[in-house]
Amino acid sequence: MTTQTPHPNIGLFVAVGMGAGALTGLVIGLIVHRPPPSAQEEMSETVDDLKRRAELILSELSKDDVPAPQ
Repeated sequence: MTTQTPHPNIGLFVAVGMGAGALTGLVIGLIVHRPPPSAQEEMSETVDDLKRRAELILSELSKDDVPAPQ
């Protein structure tokens, strides 16, 4: 009868290390990545423009004397 000595599975440790490294790199990349300032400025200008247009439309609708449907 032979006794087997437990030996670590090196391939498993390598795969786990590579997976942990990939996840760490992904998390660091997501933390570091930020949109350029110009894109943020354009977005805020677009939101402000849409807000102004919505307010204009609402004010025009409130000014119109439209008879209510009967």
